Amino acid sequence: MTDPDRVTALAACWERWAELGAALTEADWRRPTRCDGWDIEALFAHHAGYPIALRTRPAEAPGGAVVTAVDVLRGYNVPGSPEVEQVAAAVADGARRQVTALGQERLLAAFAEDARAATGWLAETPGATIFPWQGGPASIMLAEALRIALMEATVHLYDLQHALGLPPDAPASAAAETARLLAEVPDSAAFIEAASGRSEDPVLPVIR
Repeated sequence: MTDPDRVTALAACWERWAELGAALTEADWRRPTRCDGWDIEALFAHHAGYPIALRTRPAEAPGGAVVTAVDVLRGYNVPGSPEVEQVAAAVADGARRQVTALGQERLLAAFAEDARAATGWLAETPGATIFPWQGGPASIMLAEALRIALMEATVHLYDLQHALGLPPDAPASAAAETARLLAEVPDSAAFIEAASGRSEDPVLPVIR
């Protein structure tokens, strides 16, 4: 998938979020999701962080270690790691706090106004451009950051649809790119052996 294709797929995913959000009733906002401890409003608050953060183009990173999407996902999903558990708890708590801080109107605006602003500059920026990764010491190429944002938009769109009693229905390009990324996270040999029915060693899930 090319970088412009990823931006197009991300925009299409966020449009689905906007459409579903606009139809939510007050009772819908309170529906539980399969993300532990999150109702639909908390799920919106969590993923809205992407279009809100990407509304404004960040300053480019001059150098330093450059991570890939796979590096990031592997780092966040080390089995049994206390640090990973702490990060997961912090992300969950942050989503619940954002519900209070932003409110439903702002959450819906994230997938309309902020999403349009974000995909505007993303579409015009070369994928090889390097930006800081979440304010830490590492940096990331825009193409790799797009892979993460698209995966998050797709996986959590499925979470939203599941909570609403709907079948999983993401744009085909977003689903295919997400599947490709997730297949890269486990050890390649272990994944091939398990996927081809030649091993019963647990490989999935690769993300929490």
